[in-house]
Amino acid sequence: MSISATTVEVIKSDEDLILFQEYFAREFGHNIGDLNFMRGCTVFLFRDQMGDPVGGYCINTDQSFRVLSGLPIEIADDFRRKAVDLDPYEINMLWVDKEHRLGRIRNEIWLHTFETMLERKNQVLLIATTSDILHEMYVQAGMQTIFDGTIIHKNETLRKRVMYSANIMSTQVPALREMLRKRLGLG
Repeated sequence: MSISATTVEVIKSDEDLILFQEYFAREFGHNIGDLNFMRGCTVFLFRDQMGDPVGGYCINTDQSFRVLSGLPIEIADDFRRKAVDLDPYEINMLWVDKEHRLGRIRNEIWLHTFETMLERKNQVLLIATTSDILHEMYVQAGMQTIFDGTIIHKNETLRKRVMYSANIMSTQVPALREMLRKRLGLG
């Protein structure tokens, strides 16, 4: 039997949300979150065995689709029109501590993320990243890119890629979940 290297909690207090923001900003050099947005999300924070934050992400089910912010209006509006009768959600502010990006902790965070996606299998997933590595992983997993370009966020120019999946079960996410479960000694 495998022992988990992390604990995960859903955080809600402003103190915990600010801590999440600080760690996210430390990993990416900028902070895209704000408390009002995060208060409306389900925010997962992962801690190592010492209790230190090592990763996290947010699930947003609000129709505002924050990941569409900064995109050309016609692209964002087109997606919003298509999603009106669907049950979309977005994953936001995903981060893993630099010291753990190649180890068990990273795998546990990704497994949790994939399991969260699969729990919502009939919903449309919308996700954005400024990371080349994450974008490549999402594309390999079968996500479709709807935007790849630069945006201005808080006076900073960022390259942003937005991807979606209308059916997460038709992507590689189920297979990736099983691969991670085996790698972690859970399956």
